[in-house]
Amino acid sequence: PFSISIWFKTSADGTIIVFCSKREQYGNTRGWEARFRTDTDKFIFIFCNTDNTNEINVQFTQTANQFNDGNWHHMVWTYDGSSNASGFTLYIDNSSRTLTISDDTLSATTITTQGSQMSGKYGTGFIWNGNLDEYSLWDKELSVGEVGEIWNSGTPGNLGNHSAVANLVGWYRNGDGDTSPTITDNSSNSNNGTMTNMDASNIITDAP
Repeated sequence: PFSISIWFKTSADGTIIVFCSKREQYGNTRGWEARFRTDTDKFIFIFCNTDNTNEINVQFTQTANQFNDGNWHHMVWTYDGSSNASGFTLYIDNSSRTLTISDDTLSATTITTQGSQMSGKYGTGFIWNGNLDEYSLWDKELSVGEVGEIWNSGTPGNLGNHSAVANLVGWYRNGDGDTSPTITDNSSNSNNGTMTNMDASNIITDAP
């Protein structure tokens, strides 16, 4: 079981962009991925052992340009570790969203040693076109109330004070106090990130 939280802002249209991923480049592309297809208005979440034959693929279809409107939005997705699509929940702006199941055939592990990546999928591009902020990873399926704590009425707060802080694996504020090329992990785990194909100019003051 695990959960991901991220604040995002984009006005991209007609393209595929990836929020975050932890997925292999070659072979069976094992791992997970969260992408936004602005060409079809779909948010797509994949938990994969083998493409198309051993995976969970769940999707949420937005109203046209509902969330690629140039404003900040908050997304949390949770997974209960059951290997079933029914174990996935999506929240955008603190509201659960209705999902369509594309694949529900996962029967083998999604665990991989591939590192996690924010903005893009390893080795393939699909780079995020816009802004990403306050990225956090949790080693539990967050409850509705715990998601609401992160939402905090639409203003990012101090996750060090969150009621589930013991389950906070990584927390990246994406610029607050960071010096290129290091993106600091503000959790107690010190899993710092490294900016790749970026420079100091990519750290900007725009925030939710």
